[in-house]
Amino acid sequence: MRINVIGFLSTGLNIIMYISPLGVMKTVVTTKSVEYMPFLLSFFLFLNGGIWTLYSVLVGDWFLGVPNGIGWLLGAVQLVIYAIYRNSNSSKQFVEDLEQGDQTECLLPPSSSSTQE
Repeated sequence: MRINVIGFLSTGLNIIMYISPLGVMKTVVTTKSVEYMPFLLSFFLFLNGGIWTLYSVLVGDWFLGVPNGIGWLLGAVQLVIYAIYRNSNSSKQFVEDLEQGDQTECLLPPSSSSTQE
């Protein structure tokens, strides 16, 4: 009974740990920039989940396999997102537009920008 309680508790906490970067992935997709998602963190999350999943398959431990399998998949998703958005410069272009004074075109709807002039 104690082993099962500790197993379920550690499985839940491990899944929460692997799910926590989802907020950063949302930011990356929204801004189309990977400046807030370090590559090494994503890579080692993927690597750690994969190795622990392989180990759990070899020893037959579901308490290790399920959360680390989820982490391995989420790490793979992070690496794919990183590969897609690594060369994107849309957020840099937005910042440059703001610095040059083009913020009215970036922030205001088209109908209100013509009435201000």
